[in-house]
Amino acid sequence: MRILRRPTPLVVAVFVGLSIGAVIAAARTEPFGVYVVDGRPTGTIDFAAIRAFTRAIWSGALARDGTSAYTLAAYQRATDLWLGSGAVLPQPSVYSPTMLWVMAPFSALPARIAFFLWSAAGVAVTIWMMVRAPGPWPALLALVTPVTLYAVAVGQTALLTTAALFALMTTRRDAARAAILWLLTAKPTLAVAAGAALIALGRSRAVVAALVVTVVGALGVTPWLGHGWIADYVRMLTSYDRSLMPDTFSWAIVPTVMSNLRAALSCDLGLDDHIASAVSGGAWLVALVAIVAAARLRWTAAWTTWSLSILAFLLLCPHVTATEELALFLVPATLAAGRTRPALAGTMIALVLAGLVLSPAIGPARGLRPSYLFFAKALLVVVVLATAAADDQGAGSVRA
Repeated sequence: MRILRRPTPLVVAVFVGLSIGAVIAAARTEPFGVYVVDGRPTGTIDFAAIRAFTRAIWSGALARDGTSAYTLAAYQRATDLWLGSGAVLPQPSVYSPTMLWVMAPFSALPARIAFFLWSAAGVAVTIWMMVRAPGPWPALLALVTPVTLYAVAVGQTALLTTAALFALMTTRRDAARAAILWLLTAKPTLAVAAGAALIALGRSRAVVAALVVTVVGALGVTPWLGHGWIADYVRMLTSYDRSLMPDTFSWAIVPTVMSNLRAALSCDLGLDDHIASAVSGGAWLVALVAIVAAARLRWTAAWTTWSLSILAFLLLCPHVTATEELALFLVPATLAAGRTRPALAGTMIALVLAGLVLSPAIGPARGLRPSYLFFAKALLVVVVLATAAADDQGAGSVRA
């Protein structure tokens, strides 16, 4: 499949136009960050909720009375500070302390201005990624699907994290890798996926450096988090499911819109959500070990290692939001298509596009179970392995 660059500006223009519309529509909610239907709040914009939580932490209001910021009482207090006493829809957060540093500049600004700047940053890095992606241009269409617009509208981190993964796949400097991986530790599960790929490819120094910065950054904000935050944070991570989370907070945990093994087990097969999460997490750990081992034994090249790491994360990690599926874009978009069989490259792109369009979270297949996207990702694993087998040098590998 020959790389055609002429359609790229058109796809970029469509992405920008749709993103601007989504941001304007989201910014017009009143109060900002809350969706109201028939006079009742039905949900919150993710960016607004995260900003409210980090603002409450920086104010010192959550680490008091011997409690930490990672307790259910603290989440309720943060929501009260944002929307008023007795506010509904408290949203639990499993973002790590790194998110406090990431959100600090936005926490100091008025809400809507912060949202516009956050969205602009996401759009800007996505354009940069689209222009630099070496793969077939039809892969860019993944970024004009309903999932992308949803991510923009709710201010999710998906655009920023997908671009961060792309940067990790393409940069050659350890300092840059360490800085990017540190930023990704705001979402620990995604950092684990990226860190495993870096270790597999022999970039352990960058991982160690990122861990050191993460620890130092966490220690730096401990006075605002409360001294018991580590145990509370671990407790939150291990109970972040529909079975263990109280009803007041579990509204924000919706496995039915997920397309991973956890959702397949709990929503489609009726397994208890906590057990489904544990099984899914165990399978993910096994997959990561296998990916690292295969790369260290030189059975897989860089592109294959990164693609399998991303797919393992999206398929097996228990905590994967619908918007994080945008990382699928990286699988075909980082191919050097001149050395890849057209049939394999075309199949890869078709699976990514069909899967994202048929997400159970938004679009024509919204609410449908089982998830078509889950099966598309499973087939994508087969295609990636077939592509690697067809080229003993790892067709189109991205040098890490």
